[in-house]
Amino acid sequence: MEKVSILVPIYNVEKYLRQCLDSLVHQTLQDIEIICINDGSTDSSLEIVKEFAAKDSRIRVIDKENSGYGASMNMGLSMAAGEYIGIVESDDFASPQMFETLYQSAKEKDAEVVKSNFYFHTKLDGDVLCKNLSSCPYETLYSPSSHQEIWNCIPTIWAAIYKRDFLEKNNIVFLETPGASYQDQSFNLKVLSVVERMYLLRDAFLHYRFDNENSSIRSVGKVFCICDEYKEVWSYLSQQEGIGDKVKYYVPMIQFTTYRGNYYRIADKYKKAFFREAQKEFLELEKNGLLKRQYWTDDEWLELQKFLHPDALYKSMIHFQEVEMLREGLLRSIAAVSGVSIYGAGKVAKSVYKDLKALGVSVSEFLVASKENNPSDIDGISVAAISEDLSDRERKLVLLAV
Repeated sequence: MEKVSILVPIYNVEKYLRQCLDSLVHQTLQDIEIICINDGSTDSSLEIVKEFAAKDSRIRVIDKENSGYGASMNMGLSMAAGEYIGIVESDDFASPQMFETLYQSAKEKDAEVVKSNFYFHTKLDGDVLCKNLSSCPYETLYSPSSHQEIWNCIPTIWAAIYKRDFLEKNNIVFLETPGASYQDQSFNLKVLSVVERMYLLRDAFLHYRFDNENSSIRSVGKVFCICDEYKEVWSYLSQQEGIGDKVKYYVPMIQFTTYRGNYYRIADKYKKAFFREAQKEFLELEKNGLLKRQYWTDDEWLELQKFLHPDALYKSMIHFQEVEMLREGLLRSIAAVSGVSIYGAGKVAKSVYKDLKALGVSVSEFLVASKENNPSDIDGISVAAISEDLSDRERKLVLLAV
């Protein structure tokens, strides 16, 4: 029996796949199997996997028609023979000592799950350490059923290993919804709800590629995938006997923050429908007595109350949309205008100019109430009195930077 089976779900990742597989075949823990599940890729991903498999007998290749992340992972779980299960997404990569360190900790502590911190990785910045578990108890065995901190962390199912018989005994599998949208949610929450021996490490080993994510969901088929995940969670909890009484109260706050994140990601035309569905689900949770004040932060509880109150529907939708509008709408508007002027010539105006320049937005001039005591130009761009600039005002966007 191999010590660790590493599952690698693959779909059109030819750009990053070699780095991922190279990091796995060079793990310091040699007694592993690497199960690559190709989910009907249309690029050269399958050829790359076969190339690696021809050189390393520990690599097993599963090639199937496209059916989504959840189906791929479940197929990998069913074929895994290792004592523990690890997961590495095919656009990420692992430090050489990752699985040896996690496995040794698991064996020494007889842990069902060992989890570590991770690195955000981008082409521009390289690795940035994310202390995802900093609020949790490190290097001690504990049960998440009586510690809410771990529930509030990023799921990071790929910065961990799981004892295979623990997953099988508790029937922990992935929900087989289309594509790859949020399927880590129900898997992670199922694990947290039943694991009794979890061990957390301060170190980080997994390099999570942060610049390869889609910023929004454009397909109506994916908009409600997150709702399916939480329906799966609640169904799973209803079937578990003897789980901690607190677990059912931990889930709603995580569900709320996740739904809010999903709202920001989905296409504008789906936002209203998703908002109404989310509100309906939380009114049901409230009716069933599952929203308990002591398990929420002050800010989240206040936002929840605004969200739940039927009379506040319009105001709540506006509140949800503010971040999206500021983050994307304003920049789109600026970029679409041919002539951009900045009103102001001081420190704030120069800072705004620097940001616009970095975004590739052309600034035609700086405008001021009076040219007296102001420079004649900034970075070669003229400074003009606003009273002198009336001829083409209809065609200009003026940003106030004072």
